[in-house]
Amino acid sequence: ESVTYIDDSAFSGCSNLVSIIISNSVTYIGNSAFRNCTNLVEITLSNGITSIGASAFDSCWKLANIIIPDSVTYIGREAFKDCHALKSITIPGNVTSIGICVFEACNNLTSITISSSVKRIDASAFFRCGSLVDIYYTGTKEQWAAIDTSIDWTGYVIHCTDGDITK
Repeated sequence: ESVTYIDDSAFSGCSNLVSIIISNSVTYIGNSAFRNCTNLVEITLSNGITSIGASAFDSCWKLANIIIPDSVTYIGREAFKDCHALKSITIPGNVTSIGICVFEACNNLTSITISSSVKRIDASAFFRCGSLVDIYYTGTKEQWAAIDTSIDWTGYVIHCTDGDITK
């Protein structure tokens, strides 16, 4: 029998965990599944995953590499909060919303690629991400302007397919 999900808090606080490869049979990563795995550096997620629960990787301070597969449609609140080593990330094409505090305090995050499928970005999605400057958006400036958000983008450069937006 294959594992189809990783339960809530399943590996929470496992400080000896350094690297993870999640099999193709897993479709859901539960809330706080890897929270406080402070030595976790790298995760390989399979293309079967559709949902990443709230706080799934919260406080994985050393997490530097994670590729969110195109199969993901949902990323829960605070999913990558306090991932201090994370430098860049791509939001795949099936995600429509970047929620509350998803990347809060990822203070080394310098760039993010956001798919044009995203229609809403919560005001606190990038709260306390002081190094974030470059946002790469796979749509046009007009599509970017239509995103539901109240973030003040002053200081950011939004790179769209038809040019840059700077404030």
